[in-house]
Amino acid sequence: MLRRLINFFRSIMFCFKTKNPLKRRPRILGKISLRTKKCHIVLGKNVTIYPNVVFWGAGTIQIGSNVAIGDNVIILAKKGVFIGNDTMIAANCYIIDCNHGTKELDRLMREQEMDVSEIYIGNNCWVCAGCVIGKGSSLGDGCVVGAMSFLNNNYSTYSNYIIAGQPAKPIKKRGENCE
Repeated sequence: MLRRLINFFRSIMFCFKTKNPLKRRPRILGKISLRTKKCHIVLGKNVTIYPNVVFWGAGTIQIGSNVAIGDNVIILAKKGVFIGNDTMIAANCYIIDCNHGTKELDRLMREQEMDVSEIYIGNNCWVCAGCVIGKGSSLGDGCVVGAMSFLNNNYSTYSNYIIAGQPAKPIKKRGENCE
């Protein structure tokens, strides 16, 4: 009972800090972290956030309705991360829309401008455990991303595909036999 009360309080504080209406209050199942002063998180209805999720950066993080975000997920948005409705993000995923600059050989990498590009994850997707979704990635609706995959490309034309690998590539359309 005490745990439920604490999680209820966490969800109210999350709405207060992110300026989301209380009617879209997420279900928070443990301690989470907002590592930003300019937090711009937009929530759909019925969002579930598991313990140890980190929201980071000054960009927009938009999460659709009926979304579940698993344990230990890190979402870093310098520009924008957009997650569609009815999507599941499994534990230990890392979603990051930027890289350090590497173009200027006469400057230290840490002093170079960040290379930033938005991320789009479609509706009704399942991102399995341990995936990394890098800057500029787009994922079509209905996709399944295999565990431990690394996405660094535009996969938006591959709706209802299973995508896996390092780097990830379309394996097959969902519903097809494995022959």
